[in-house]
Formats: sequence, C-alpha cells, structure tokens
Amino acid sequence: MADNLLLDHLFLEHPKVVGLTDAEKVSLLRLMLWSAGQQTGGVVPARVPKALGVSGDLAALVGAGLVDRNGRAWRLHDWEDWNPPGRTDQRARARWFATRRQRRWRRG
Repeated sequence: MADNLLLDHLFLEHPKVVGLTDAEKVSLLRLMLWSAGQQTGGVVPARVPKALGVSGDLAALVGAGLVDRNGRAWRLHDWEDWNPPGRTDQRARARWFATRRQRRWRRG
C-alpha cells in the first residue's frame, strides 16, 4: 500500500522553512518522504540520513526546529500533528484522514 505524506501548500512559506537553503529544504523533504514511505511515524534511524545524502544538513534542520535527536534516531518535529500514524492498518489510516478532512472543513 502506498503511504501518504501531507504537505501543506504553504510549506515553503513556513517560518521554520523560509531560512533554509534549497539543499536543506530538499534534505528535509527526503527525510519526510522516507518516513512516509516506511510508515515510521516521523522517526528516522541514525543510518538513514547519510544514505539519503542528508547528513550534512541535519544541523540546520535541528537548528530550525524541524528535526529532533531521539536517542540513536532522528525525529521529524510535529510529524504526528500533520501526518497519519505509522504502521497502522488501512482502516485506521482512512479514519485518520477522514477526521483530518472534517476538522479542516469545520475551520473553513
């Protein structure tokens, strides 16, 4: 099953993202896409960033408050607020997306 990554249309205008270089933005997207594809709930094992070509940009992402150190792994900050939980069954994920759509619709 393909996973979903929710990326807001204002992503590039977010205060935490605006100050990043293009390379750092690409690195952040690589981490986000990897986590979504692996359904890890925003957790990225320590070995993965280097394999994705991201290791040099982690300091900037941490400094911007976008990535946190989580023991021997990295964690995408606020992942669970914007994306479905990792490794859940398909019905639970469908409920999560439906609930999110309802909240957005009610806000206008």
